[in-house]
Amino acid sequence: MLEDNLVTTTSKAQVDLEDKVSSIYFDTDFDGEDLDKKVYLNRQLHIDYLYSGLGQLKPGYASLDASKTWICYWILHSLALLEAPLPPPVSLRDIANFFKRCQHPRGGFGGGKSQIAHLATTYAAVCAIATTGDEQIYNVVDRLRLYDFLNRMCIPPEAGGGFSVHDGGECDLRACYTAIATAYVMRLDLDTLVQKSGVVDYIARCQTFEGGLGGEPGNEAHGGYTFCGVAALSIIGRLDAIDLRRLLRWVAARQGSVEGGFNGRTNKLVDGCYSLWQGGLLAILQNAVQERLIFDLDLEPLRAAVCRDGHANGRRGDVDDDSGIKDPSGFAESLGKGEGKEDGREEEEEGESKDDDSDYGSGSASSPPRSRPRR
Repeated sequence: MLEDNLVTTTSKAQVDLEDKVSSIYFDTDFDGEDLDKKVYLNRQLHIDYLYSGLGQLKPGYASLDASKTWICYWILHSLALLEAPLPPPVSLRDIANFFKRCQHPRGGFGGGKSQIAHLATTYAAVCAIATTGDEQIYNVVDRLRLYDFLNRMCIPPEAGGGFSVHDGGECDLRACYTAIATAYVMRLDLDTLVQKSGVVDYIARCQTFEGGLGGEPGNEAHGGYTFCGVAALSIIGRLDAIDLRRLLRWVAARQGSVEGGFNGRTNKLVDGCYSLWQGGLLAILQNAVQERLIFDLDLEPLRAAVCRDGHANGRRGDVDDDSGIKDPSGFAESLGKGEGKEDGREEEEEGESKDDDSDYGSGSASSPPRSRPRR
């Protein structure tokens, strides 16, 4: 954690924790050359655990009745990452029938059978369906009613902009991301949704003085909401709507200086979930630089934030002198590999055409979107 001379209860707790565990980390010899031999993922244990969650859930899961589509998505996505097949008792037909029961008559998906449609559970269902890469399951989605649902969730700019999570529900960056991502995956008319909701301006207003994004305008910057807002802007192609320099500095400062990982807010404890949110955020920004979507980015403040010694004892990195800043993570260095032209723009080659299949009704509705093939 980078210290800012503001002592809080949680910053003190973080320092105390670092003092307790520092010997464990410093005494462990992790040589980069043989790191793979010392740190590994026990795939089969994870696969066995995931298999236990598909099918009939035990009574203890009753409290998650509104999250069944999420459970299905997490398991299917994890199995895909582990390159594992479905367990023998479960078939793709079973999965298709499950999502049929979760689909609301007016579009979208609830967390389970006969539940109201919600943007979060709709996103989970669509991502699970895309993960399978199966046309039979893809055809379960009523794209026309799904598009109607997304339109109903739009909040017009004059009313504040953004999306509601469900009919009469709250508006925040979760809703913005799940709506935009769902429309993108299902190849619906994204441009109309963006204009109707004024979502770009709404997301921009969520950026705080720190650089991260809060869940709503005026809220404290938070890792999960920041990922949602930045990911939505990345899909739309409008990362230019926010201050990326401040954002990079903020996320770099969220790193844990001893145990690694990230925290979600300033002066908070490291939490494993933020390895996804903050790590995913950095991946989006790094890709944007390398793909020349961001130009003329001054990387020196980021290098300083990444490498500054948070506790004056070399925990985060070493600064040999005023100019010799090291980059132990390699992230700041990798950002510099995508440099644009002097005017900050890429000229389209003559005769080049863009493949735009985002509009609703374009292409074959029976063809699933391009996704990672299921192994």
